[in-house]
Amino acid sequence: MEPITCRAMAVDDLHIHMMDEFDRRQEITHILRKNGRVKKLRKPRVEDWNAEDKKRFIQGFFIQKVYLRQYYSGEPLVFAAFRGGQVAAFAVWDHYWGEEKEYAALLRLFVSCECRRMGLGRQLFTLCVEAAKNEGAQKLFISTENSVETQEFYKSMGCTAAKKRLYGPKTDVPMEFALQFPPVTS
Repeated sequence: MEPITCRAMAVDDLHIHMMDEFDRRQEITHILRKNGRVKKLRKPRVEDWNAEDKKRFIQGFFIQKVYLRQYYSGEPLVFAAFRGGQVAAFAVWDHYWGEEKEYAALLRLFVSCECRRMGLGRQLFTLCVEAAKNEGAQKLFISTENSVETQEFYKSMGCTAAKKRLYGPKTDVPMEFALQFPPVTS
C-alpha cells in the first residue's frame, strides 16, 4: 500500500480523476436526537456519492475553494490526505462566519471507507484548526451529521454543542471547537 500524506491541497492536485477511488459510504444505524438521546433507525440510512456526485464536487467545490482562493490569496482552505494521485480524505474550512466574524467554519471532513480509523480525520481536523487560528478566528463551527459515529469523532476532538447555529440543515447537530491562543505577554 502506498504511503498516505496529509497536506494543503494545491492547484496542481486538481484533476478529474483525483477521487476515482474515494468511497464516502457511511451506513447510519443510530442518530443523536435533539434531546441528546440516541435513536436506532428502523432502516439504516446510507450516505454515499456516485461518480456524478464526485465530478460535481470536484468541479464546483474543490475548484472554488482551492483554485480561486489560492489564486487570489495563497491561503489553503482544503487539506487532503493523498495516496499517490488519489484523495483518501479531505477537510475544507472557511473563515469569518457569525455577526462578529469570530468563527471559522469546518465545511467538510470526509475520509474514504478503507482509510477510516487511521488517524487521517484527526490530522486534517488539526490542520484546519491551525489554519483557523492563524486567521484569527476564536472558534471553529461545524454543522455535523447527526450520526452517532460522527458525533463521537467530533466529541473526541474536543468539540462541544454550539452556542448558536450559523448554517446547516436542521437535522445536523451544530458543534464548535474553541481555538486556544497563547497568552499575551508584555
